Formats: sequence, structure tokens, C-alpha cells
Amino acid sequence: MVYCNQCGEENSEDSVFCSNCGHKLGESKENTGGKEVLQEMVYVRWNLNKGNKIGTRLYQKILYFTDQNIYIGEGSLIAGLATDLGGIVGLAIENHSLSDREKEAHTINFQEMASNDLDVVVIPYPDIVSLKLEKKTFFKPDPKIKLSTPDTDYEFIVSQKVKYKRYAQSLPQILGDKVEVET
Repeated sequence: MVYCNQCGEENSEDSVFCSNCGHKLGESKENTGGKEVLQEMVYVRWNLNKGNKIGTRLYQKILYFTDQNIYIGEGSLIAGLATDLGGIVGLAIENHSLSDREKEAHTINFQEMASNDLDVVVIPYPDIVSLKLEKKTFFKPDPKIKLSTPDTDYEFIVSQKVKYKRYAQSLPQILGDKVEVET
């Protein structure tokens, strides 16, 4: 399978254009005007108060995997609340909110986003030691992404569990042998 650099849609190996957005598959960065190209978006919850067990709060974030860096940006409060609400209504709200955000993400200039927002964390691919995607099971329904750099270890809870299989395929394609997917 081949993933579209523009919208992230999964396409067959022999496809030339994306079946979702029509973008030419495999188009390089030179053809995108020098911008970093979005490869994958993962909606996560991030516990920033890990040492403080009282008052622990999970922050909604988005991991933007581009062709050069990982950006940890602000998540969607509405999508987070909809996920917590659950059921058919929550799923409808979440899907509507997230599809709008995914469309916007393909027009983002990531360097500009990082320079304008001091809360955005930028992790260059060469700095990544490992990325581990924990297996989603009946007893562990909330899979985690553990990201290690020489300076910091990050741990995220994947919010969109239904896209777990997609992430298990796309993240190794983006980062190569630095990714470990639990089986």
C-alpha cells in the first residue's frame, strides 16, 4: 500500500494519483514549493504532569509526521470531548471536527507554525532514537506511542483507536527501522 503525501489516504501500489484527493502519489518536496510534506497525523493525549499523580491532566495534542520532523501541536478540544462522550453522537462530532482539521493540515507551513507557537515541540528525525507503538488489546484498549530522543522520552495515548492498523503500517514507512510495532 502507498499513502498519499497530501491527505494520508491509503492507495494500491499501482496507483499514480490518490483516490481521495487526486494528488500525484510519490510527489517530492521540490514539487510542493519547499514546504515540509505532511505524511501522517496522529491524535493523542499527552500527560504533561507525569510526576504529579494528583491533578494529572491529559492534554489533547496532534503528532504531525512530515517528511523531516515530528511536530507536537495543539489538539482538538471538541474532538477530545466527543471521544470522551462516546456513542454515535460523539463519533459523529469527532469525525466532523477531525476531518476539517486534517484538510487544514495539508496547507500548514510547519516551520511557520513552530515559530509562531512556543508550545509546539519540534523533533527532527535524526534526533529520534526509537518510537514504539504498543499493541492494542482487549486488556490494553488505549495503545501508547513511546518516543525516545537523547534528551527526552515522550509517552502519548492514541486517541483514534480505529486508525491503529493504519498507524502500525504508516509510521514504519516514515521512520524506518527506528519504529517498533508490538505484535
